[in-house]
Amino acid sequence: MSAVTPSPEPAERNPRYTVAAVARRLGVAPATLRTWNRRYGLGPADHVSGTRRRYGPHDLARLEFMCRLTQDGIAPAEAARIARSTLIDDLPESRWPRSAPGIDDRPCVIGPGPGLSAGGAGRGQPGQAGSGEHAGAVTSADDDCGGLDEPAVADLAGARGSGGRVLRLADAGIAARGLARAAMALDSSAVTRILAHAVAADGVVAAWQELVCPVLVAVGRRWEQRGDAVDVEHLLSDCVAAVFRRAADREIDGHGRPVLLACAPAEQHSLALTALAAGLAERGASVRVLGAAVPITALRNAIVRVGPVAVFLWSQRRTSADVQVLTGLPVTRPPTSIVVGGSGWQRSTLPGRVRHAGSLREALDLLTGAPLQG
Repeated sequence: MSAVTPSPEPAERNPRYTVAAVARRLGVAPATLRTWNRRYGLGPADHVSGTRRRYGPHDLARLEFMCRLTQDGIAPAEAARIARSTLIDDLPESRWPRSAPGIDDRPCVIGPGPGLSAGGAGRGQPGQAGSGEHAGAVTSADDDCGGLDEPAVADLAGARGSGGRVLRLADAGIAARGLARAAMALDSSAVTRILAHAVAADGVVAAWQELVCPVLVAVGRRWEQRGDAVDVEHLLSDCVAAVFRRAADREIDGHGRPVLLACAPAEQHSLALTALAAGLAERGASVRVLGAAVPITALRNAIVRVGPVAVFLWSQRRTSADVQVLTGLPVTRPPTSIVVGGSGWQRSTLPGRVRHAGSLREALDLLTGAPLQG
């Protein structure tokens, strides 16, 4: 069998798929498939002019290979060139079945079935409405980014036309869309690879603002609207934390005063701290991370023992933003800067020596003493 022109197969072993079915499977719009066909030549290989387009298994293999390449950060034109020039026998096998009568009219899903809970570090159960840990999964996913670069993110693709397993992100780049597809497929390897590439290529702030926040917020809104995809949020949050922790684990001059990061005593969500720690390490600052729900006594003791140059206190929820915690922090010599972040503090009247950071970049500037960037 030729690698370029495979011999004909019986119809039952060589199914054909409609444009709509392929678009649902890949998590793209049908118009995108038409563009790829017109611009890159990635259409049905045996299409006859004047007939409806039907994609065969080899066509799907090329398209899936292109999607994998774009998920790895390769530009669409280059990904299409690679997919088009790769021999059929060298393409990764399509994940669609070789024989499935009527599959072209069946809704296709990118990921497995629904999950159960959400919430970054310290998650609760979404079924426990109004619990102290969780006021709905959207609280977890949305507010994990609240106050540290809140991006413009869009709504979700509804069940109609998307198979119910696609996140639609308005104005998102190819990397964010690839991250969303990988997360919805519960492909932790691809999620980790995309995030690590973004951090290495564009830096922590860009990776957090342009990739992590849009996808986390979309997953949280999906839970709010449909009650599923919490398994996706768990996997995505764990991958984000792992990638940013690796980014924070670099050689830093240990002689300078460190920055101390902690969550408010009643705050369980600590994902934003991992991004902040990675951003500080990227700037060469020494960091100590205490994590979620740090008791006030422990926080005071840590400040006295470490003598940090700055303290950052995260509060995602209003119920955990206790101003009394701030007024009770010890005064050090030389002085320690106090910075707070998270949407929980937005309506609080802060003590005079406390600064509020409204974005990840602003928090980094305040904690490192850098001039604030507009």
